[in-house]
Amino acid sequence: MIQPHHLDAVRDALAAIGVQGLTVSEVRGFGRQKGQTEIYRGAEYTTSYVPKAKLEIAVDDAIADNVVDAISEAARSGRIGDGKIFVPPVDFSGYRKQLLVQLEGEIAVLAVVRNFSQWFFNLLRNFVLVGGLKYFAEKSGSTVLFYLHEFALIVIFLYCLSYADQWYVNLFSFMEDKRLAHGLNRAVNIGIAAGLFLMIRWGSSIIVAEISHAQLKLD
Repeated sequence: MIQPHHLDAVRDALAAIGVQGLTVSEVRGFGRQKGQTEIYRGAEYTTSYVPKAKLEIAVDDAIADNVVDAISEAARSGRIGDGKIFVPPVDFSGYRKQLLVQLEGEIAVLAVVRNFSQWFFNLLRNFVLVGGLKYFAEKSGSTVLFYLHEFALIVIFLYCLSYADQWYVNLFSFMEDKRLAHGLNRAVNIGIAAGLFLMIRWGSSIIVAEISHAQLKLD
């Protein structure tokens, strides 16, 4: 809280030490001054509240003392009513979250859409990769392509297992024996991963058949 006519001097003093922004509010109040006496059209009257300028500044702890000193030197007149400086802690942990706030329901829907899209395109890419390797290995009789195809299947199986952890299906949370429930859930998720792997392998065979069929039409 400072005297309003000291505002420009305080702003310049803060700018000189690197403070790039502040918020100013016009407020009224009283302390030891108990109001002030004014003269209007030759008549003297007393106001109960004194106008003040309220400054709000958020800075790092490292320069907080410098900010206090700058305000004190620029706003001090030596008389009662110069103002007061308060230095409360400020928590910035949620600042960016507040700027980017979004409803939880919207976030959940967007997350489902994003995860499904990513899963679908990854699945399509694996179909094309394994199917293409299998097709060229069969057509060329290349041992290198054959083993590369088998290695790709192993990598994709591990990739499917990773989804078992990412999309953990918890079907047995109602069981009191948590260790048994975890074992059963793990078995279910590994089964899902194995099913996904078999679907990719089956899809690669379809791709091989479709490529061969398309080639026959071209011939």
